[in-house]
Amino acid sequence: MASTQQSAFEYVQNGRALLEGHLQKPSLVVDELRKNNILSEKQVREIKSHKKRSVKSRKMLDMIIKKGEYASYELLKILYNTRNQTLPRTNPTQNQPRHPDLHQWISCFSFTDDPDLQSGLVSESGPCERYKRQLRTKAVEFLHAKWDQHMHFLKDKAKCKPFTYIPVVLDTDSSELSKTKSKYKKARSKKLKTYIPRDKGKLSPGHLLESSEKKILLVGKPGIGKTTVVQQVLNIWAENENHQESYMFYFDEPSMRSMSHSSQPSSLRSLLFERYLKPEEGTEDVVLCDIQNNSENVIFVFDGVMDVIGNPVLNNILAKELLCDAKILTTCRPEAEDCEFLSDWPSYRVEVQGFNNESIHVYLKWMLGTEDDYVCSVASNDALFSLCHVPMYAFIVTACISFSPCEAKNHPCTITEMYVRIFRHCMKRHGDQNVEYLDKYIHDNMGNIKFLAINSYQALLAKTVNLTEMDWKDNSVQHAFLTSSAAKELSTGHSFAFLHNTMQEFWAALFLLMTPENIPSVLQQCQTEEGKYLKYIVSFLCGLLSSDIAELINCVVPEDQIREISDIYLEKVIDTFLGPAILQGHDESHTELDADLIFVCQCLYEHQSPKACSLLLQKVEYELNLSGQYLDPQQCCAVSYVINQSTNRNVRLYLNDCTFSDPGLRLILGSLKNLQCLRLDPTTQCQVWKAALHSGNPSDSEGLLRLCEYEIHLRVKEQQDQKVWERVGEVLKHKRPEKVKLCLHLVDNSLHAADSLGKSIFDCLPSVEAIRFVEPVDLRRSLVAWKMEVRSFQQDILLHGALYQMETGLKSVEDLQAVLCLASTYSLEEQSKFILSLYQHIGKYENDEGVAVLPTLQPVFKSFPAVWYIHFADTKASVLLEVMKLQNVKKPVELWWSNDECDMSLIHCLPYISQLRFNDCILIQYDDTKGTIEGLLKLFCFAKQCQLETGEETLRMLSTSFSQLSLQPGSSTSVQTRPPSYLRC
Repeated sequence: MASTQQSAFEYVQNGRALLEGHLQKPSLVVDELRKNNILSEKQVREIKSHKKRSVKSRKMLDMIIKKGEYASYELLKILYNTRNQTLPRTNPTQNQPRHPDLHQWISCFSFTDDPDLQSGLVSESGPCERYKRQLRTKAVEFLHAKWDQHMHFLKDKAKCKPFTYIPVVLDTDSSELSKTKSKYKKARSKKLKTYIPRDKGKLSPGHLLESSEKKILLVGKPGIGKTTVVQQVLNIWAENENHQESYMFYFDEPSMRSMSHSSQPSSLRSLLFERYLKPEEGTEDVVLCDIQNNSENVIFVFDGVMDVIGNPVLNNILAKELLCDAKILTTCRPEAEDCEFLSDWPSYRVEVQGFNNESIHVYLKWMLGTEDDYVCSVASNDALFSLCHVPMYAFIVTACISFSPCEAKNHPCTITEMYVRIFRHCMKRHGDQNVEYLDKYIHDNMGNIKFLAINSYQALLAKTVNLTEMDWKDNSVQHAFLTSSAAKELSTGHSFAFLHNTMQEFWAALFLLMTPENIPSVLQQCQTEEGKYLKYIVSFLCGLLSSDIAELINCVVPEDQIREISDIYLEKVIDTFLGPAILQGHDESHTELDADLIFVCQCLYEHQSPKACSLLLQKVEYELNLSGQYLDPQQCCAVSYVINQSTNRNVRLYLNDCTFSDPGLRLILGSLKNLQCLRLDPTTQCQVWKAALHSGNPSDSEGLLRLCEYEIHLRVKEQQDQKVWERVGEVLKHKRPEKVKLCLHLVDNSLHAADSLGKSIFDCLPSVEAIRFVEPVDLRRSLVAWKMEVRSFQQDILLHGALYQMETGLKSVEDLQAVLCLASTYSLEEQSKFILSLYQHIGKYENDEGVAVLPTLQPVFKSFPAVWYIHFADTKASVLLEVMKLQNVKKPVELWWSNDECDMSLIHCLPYISQLRFNDCILIQYDDTKGTIEGLLKLFCFAKQCQLETGEETLRMLSTSFSQLSLQPGSSTSVQTRPPSYLRC
């Protein structure tokens, strides 16, 4: 406890945790200590060598405390003089996590040897003001001590977090507890979501503190956040300058428990000054008089009011017979609210309902850091996410996740272990036990535990969350897990419920563990439509049978008994949920049985037994067909775990049309080494490859290549993730005998992604067998439009390849042409369209950028087509002429031609045409045939005119080109192989 009577050495020691976590600019303080010859140059260098601010602060405090009183006093002086730079002050208007107000902390130290410093504290010179400072310091230290005790569960100091308030739902209306009556009539996912409250009134602890209400009653279930709310009230009061004139006294649940059944303290003086905080010696009367005369400045917080309060002083304060104008905040559970005392206590009632959706997400991110995988693993699991609406449960869940990495191969914490740790934590809080005595306390209360387990099981069989006929004694462990339910209105007796229905399932599984003779009956019921909901008990039971958890529950059931139950029933569990269709032969029509296969994997993951996993794999002949399923990260973790236990044979995994989140896919990747076969649909292939490339683990990519027949599948978007393409380049550079096929799935407007793709693979092209484009299964646009997009993409990547070759000197274009397989990809007709379109695309780029690219692309233009197929409706003869000049080779030309489309510029192409012929399409309709003949006659006329004007043998070249022409031999539309007589020279 800090006070003005503490020595500097004691004050620094007591405030060490605050300074380590929140001291700003420790280097500034270190420099001042060096100026005052408190630290040596060597010590200063040692401190400043550390990068982290908290480490610098810790090293500095180690040295100061080691030097003793004088050094501690000098440090406090420096902190006071530099407080605006080094000590954070909370801004109450900011909507952010609060930190301790170290301005307040430093002002509570009495600098008796420095009148100048003392004169700066004029407003704090009186005994009442100094006592208020003492109260604030005690509040800050109390909150940090409580929070440190709370966070000690994490064991790893690096993962500990400062006290931060995450909002819980506060409502002045009673919650709709009657919804519990019909919970089992709803679908499971909907049922789970009903536990998460909605924030209607937007009440906050700040509102409660500022409210004019003098009697506030906070009602809520165990662990729902009542203590968090009142501690935040205490925190706001301690750090906010707006409350400098008030006194606040906070009595926590252990204090209330001890005082409620005792005659001590017997007076207001003893309650405030002996039980809570003693003022400076000789000032007790002055302070007490001020408190009594100005009771409107007094705030009491009684956290955990029992159904019976036997202490007269507490009764008088609550009844307003003492300090009648004081503000009183009390917390209680719903069942205590109905006791004789509180039922007649008029107050402003606020119900604490726990975290809403937003707060759960905020809490998960805060506790787990920024790792999206961790948050997603909880947020994607309806049961875990809704369980986290209870802040105490949310803490245990996140603490368990923090213990181990989120990778299946490293065995992260199972769901069952989370519930076991919640069970032990609740028992510890209820019994106020140290950890070393917890097992004995649990064993001593086995009667109550078994009674609660039996009632949980019976209620579950009756499809209700309401537990009746409970023995609600003051010391019963049921207080730690149950709360009043609205069903009490339906009968003369009381009815209670767990805070979450999965906790009831866990307790029912505990009952089966204690009475294994009931397991066959449950397994039999699980195979019926009426009883299939009971399978969730079985999942918990498998977890409780795990040897990894046996140490945590051997105070409930001996370890050897757990092993015996496991040996007898585990195979029966597997057979129950595989069903006869899978055991006797695979039938792809049984989708429900496939879903149960996932459930079996979950059960085995909870059980954590390689032997049991091998048994399952043998029964399904090492084939896991999960096609068409949605797999959340927890289920992916379970499937990956089962596969990784296969040591003798590789597994065949079918995931066609499955839905995953990215964290789930990353877990599946961890099992690739144990797979013989992996079947994926195109969409899933892209998703899996993206996850593998993002992971950065070479073994993931190599394993996936092996299973995907050395194909990399990627969705190509305009704003493509550059990191993905960089990783593609790294994969391609890896030496292997097989070449890789790059399979691209174009998404709308993906043309410009060719730049990102090209830069990553141009120097890896020798390792690429082919780049092909996968036709979408569900086309949102026409097939013609998709083909045009593919063509544009190919042209764009050829352009970038040419630019890359010009920049580096590497022969990129020829390699790129080979892997794009253009000649074999396109039909003869499409080849002509592609090469002409490519010329126009490159020409536009050259005009826009002023860069000559065409010479570099000569290999592409000279490679095809072998025959020109020209439709003058789509092609200008002038463009054809330019390309022919570029190729400088005579080739056959086949025309789609009618009279309206006649382009006399074709005459200029004759030097590059070895043969002219018409496509058979002109024979389909008479008008087309007639029009073509008319166009041909015009062409000969134009050729004769050109010959007269230029002197070139145009007519002869045209006639020679048609030397093999015949529209249809023997038909009425035959065309002579030589020009008409009136054109003869």
